[in-house]
Amino acid sequence: MTVHPRYPTVLAAVDAAASQGTAVHFVRDDESVERLTYAELRSRSLAVAAALRQRGVAVGARVPVILPTSPEFLATFYGLMIAGAIPCPISMPAGFGSIEGFAHRLTATTRYLGAKTIVASAELCEPIRQGLPGVDVVAPTDLAPPPGTTDDAALRPPSYGRIGADHPAFIQCTSGSTGSPKGVVLAHANLVANCEQIARALTVRSDDAMVSWLPLNHDMGIIGGVLMPLYTGIDTTLLSPGRFQRRPASWLRAISRFKGAISPAPNFAYAYVTARAKDEELEGVDLSTWRHPLCGAEPIDYRTLHAFQRRFEKYGLRKNAVHPCYGLAEASLAVTFHGAERPLAFDRVKARELASGVAVPAGEDDAEAVAVVNCGPPVDGAAIRVAGRDGEDLAEGHVGRIWVKSPSVMRGYFELPDVTAETLRDGWLDTGDLGYVLGGELRVTGRAKDMVIIRGKKYRPAEFEWAAERAAGVRPGTAVAFGVFSEEQGTELLYLVCETDKPKEEHDALRTAVSTAVLERTGIRPDVVRVTRRGAVPKTTSGKLQRNRTKDLVLGGRDSQSWRLP
Repeated sequence: MTVHPRYPTVLAAVDAAASQGTAVHFVRDDESVERLTYAELRSRSLAVAAALRQRGVAVGARVPVILPTSPEFLATFYGLMIAGAIPCPISMPAGFGSIEGFAHRLTATTRYLGAKTIVASAELCEPIRQGLPGVDVVAPTDLAPPPGTTDDAALRPPSYGRIGADHPAFIQCTSGSTGSPKGVVLAHANLVANCEQIARALTVRSDDAMVSWLPLNHDMGIIGGVLMPLYTGIDTTLLSPGRFQRRPASWLRAISRFKGAISPAPNFAYAYVTARAKDEELEGVDLSTWRHPLCGAEPIDYRTLHAFQRRFEKYGLRKNAVHPCYGLAEASLAVTFHGAERPLAFDRVKARELASGVAVPAGEDDAEAVAVVNCGPPVDGAAIRVAGRDGEDLAEGHVGRIWVKSPSVMRGYFELPDVTAETLRDGWLDTGDLGYVLGGELRVTGRAKDMVIIRGKKYRPAEFEWAAERAAGVRPGTAVAFGVFSEEQGTELLYLVCETDKPKEEHDALRTAVSTAVLERTGIRPDVVRVTRRGAVPKTTSGKLQRNRTKDLVLGGRDSQSWRLP
């Protein structure tokens, strides 16, 4: 089905939303709420745009934005768009990512983007100025409108009407879960197309509400949690990622309090809230309005979602509520949805055959069978194909690289023409993900670069990680598996790293428990199991495990001095 967005640009969507009574709600740590209507957001954004122009920010300028979830972030984000500049959201140093690596990442990103201006929270401005001399580093308080210009019409810049559908709206700096960060250039046309696709897939109603704690520098957080609600004119409620980390029950309490119908999260978040939310924290919580608990952004474990569904049914969570999806920053956000009111579905397939490239149904007594979750059909206007090594189309049930065609697909990577040419071919996006299709619906099996090859057989690292997390004491969402080639043995060795809160004297027993759990579940005994402290396993800002970086750290890479394992 062809996609016809309601608005040509995000700016037109802002103008339309401003005429409605809907708003963004920001939940603070003390549970107080700041309400910002879309009309107020537009006025504040116009003021920011005027101040930015005064500081010499030109049309097309790339501007990193390093702000927490706040009204200031949204006013800066839209204000840059209004000015014709290109916002580039960057994670705060206290996010899921490593604090130690923040300065290095910011320096590299600023140089890559050719940024001459950075908007950052007040406490970060001076340290950033010291590290990046010559860059204009400003806080939101420095972006006041010119004196005497408080009228929206007076603040509207001359460039506003010339910002069309093909103008870059923002650059999504990929977080580097599998390699060096790259700037995904998304035009206004890409964003409004994906917002329309998501709205159709979810059958968004005028009285629906979004709730999100996801970081705003991540595609699921900014597009799913902010842009799609604005595009459809519905309320959205935003919590900080740190609040979810400290009190995962606050996510569910916000859904209940604001009658959230839509709320997305990665797989690890569902495991985390199931394990950590206490019943006494959930007294009075009603999840019956939550029609769309969306799960995406990383490999999906059927057992995690099943456990979540069972745990929270007593709080009104609808039967068959949780539905998986698939997407990536290079396609703006969403590519497939499993769909509402459909039972959570997975294929039980033979592990060895899957590793060889074919999904073969397994019997109930097959101890080595793996569950591959059905992520559903493509959204309207999108198409998927699974290709072999030489780019040929593979038959249903055969594992290959996932390719996507959609009006939401990026324009390319900023200043990386060779990488763009390798990734975009004849209108198709090579995602680098692996999967297969059955009945026109997508199953994702992993990343091509992450596969562990043991004695010629390919294994998905997620299978080892999920098995390791079955050992009591392993923190949910922190097990990392990767292969290390051994010349002596002529094959890769299986390494596992996981976090725990257990004292050091119990680590030997935990290593044994992890090794046993993995052997029983997969038939492969890990060669090396490392146990480390809470927060030591590197993740992206959206919570994805950084397998390559973990591998570098374990093997004594450049960051090993600031990241020690016991």
